[in-house]
Amino acid sequence: MILTLFFLYLIPHVIPKPITKQNITIGFVSNYCIFPTAKQNSSLLLHYDDTIDWDLLQKSQIYGSVYFNDVAMTVAVNTINEDPNVLPGIHVNIKRFSDCGDWYPKAYMYNGQSAGYASAITAGAVESNTDVIGVIGNQFSTAAVGVAASLSFNQIPYCSGNSLSPQLSDKNKFPYFWRTIPSIGLGKHIHQVLKSFNVSRVALIYQQDDTMGYQFYLDIQQTLLRNNMVLTAKIALPTQWNNETMSYAAMMLENADARYIVVSGQGRFVTDVLWKMGNKGLVNDRNVWISYKAPLDVRFTSYGPTYYQYVKGLIMLNPMAPNQTNPLYTSVNKAINATAEYNYPDEPLMDFIYWMSLNPRYDCTKMMLTAFDHLLKTTNFTVGQLANRELQSYLNYSAYRGLGYHGLTLDPMEITDNGDLASPYEAFYFTGSGTSKTLFGRTDIGGRPSQLFEDPFSSQEKASHHLTATMIQ
Repeated sequence: MILTLFFLYLIPHVIPKPITKQNITIGFVSNYCIFPTAKQNSSLLLHYDDTIDWDLLQKSQIYGSVYFNDVAMTVAVNTINEDPNVLPGIHVNIKRFSDCGDWYPKAYMYNGQSAGYASAITAGAVESNTDVIGVIGNQFSTAAVGVAASLSFNQIPYCSGNSLSPQLSDKNKFPYFWRTIPSIGLGKHIHQVLKSFNVSRVALIYQQDDTMGYQFYLDIQQTLLRNNMVLTAKIALPTQWNNETMSYAAMMLENADARYIVVSGQGRFVTDVLWKMGNKGLVNDRNVWISYKAPLDVRFTSYGPTYYQYVKGLIMLNPMAPNQTNPLYTSVNKAINATAEYNYPDEPLMDFIYWMSLNPRYDCTKMMLTAFDHLLKTTNFTVGQLANRELQSYLNYSAYRGLGYHGLTLDPMEITDNGDLASPYEAFYFTGSGTSKTLFGRTDIGGRPSQLFEDPFSSQEKASHHLTATMIQ
């Protein structure tokens, strides 16, 4: 009897109590108005159904971007929550905020243009949810500028893997904004491609009412002028342009007599320019069109079967693609497939990372949480202080520099003093077979040529359809 009582006394003292994890919360800001089932209150999503709508995916490119980037960011959070070495004893929660309001019938056409109202509502919602200590954004630059400014004022770190505008590189205005994509200095990379082709005359077309399109136009223009290139035309076009505007733009291009034409704007804008100028006879064997945004797949346009003949030959500059042989790439892609419930036993895994360019948002999320972990491990600060927004002054863009973070996008990943990713670029041309493209050159992080090819549109190359690599030291 005495022995039994002894063991009854001993049991609660021997069996360890379950460890209760402490919580921190980050926010996802994206174009959640694309989801008809998403319920929200003043931008904060009250309900988010992560079941994919495959029919909507076939109809709307923005739906796929929003859905799969949310999946990638969620996978990054889950990875941290499952890693005993990063933020140990801490569970990361997610809150989602829409930057475009509730669902509406034409949400699939959203391009950030409702920025003023949406930015104020979104930023206010994030700030009033005081448990949110950092934000990951998947926004158009036009909408992101207002949110980033407000969050910086309130010392809430905001990482973007989507907002490209050089305007956001100004750390005096946006000290808490940083990104896992390159931005300011794109003009140096475009100049190197043009220089390798011995080009001296260029025409520019830009999307005047889009923050990214306009700001990159300024970046490109300044670089080309600084390198003594002649700008034969600078054509500003609105996002929505009519036949009269198209005819005027076509006339200006014809008068400019420039073989090389750089287009600065969103993917849909690039698509419209190619189609409309193609119908005017200006997308031809003589002219070379250059962009940094890919044109849309024909499924997401109202254009006919001749669309791809205008896409053929377009040169596009992109940041260096992630290394697909990296084991991290394989594991993350498997997790994304599983989360999206893309489960077809007789088919290989879908490469959603490549298809949807998911790596910047994944790295944004994981890199921010890695920086939180670094702050706690290198100081005497507590999780409670972090969770209660008492450490915000330590979390501006400089907190993410020099982390030695091994990313999906690059390994390692380094953030510049502008808060942008330091990244090489790759140059492609579209083959005309759908949206397939061929690599023909690279520049390094500083915009210097590292591997460039002969002009793929010279008469000799047209005849042979073969590109010979030229290494430039």
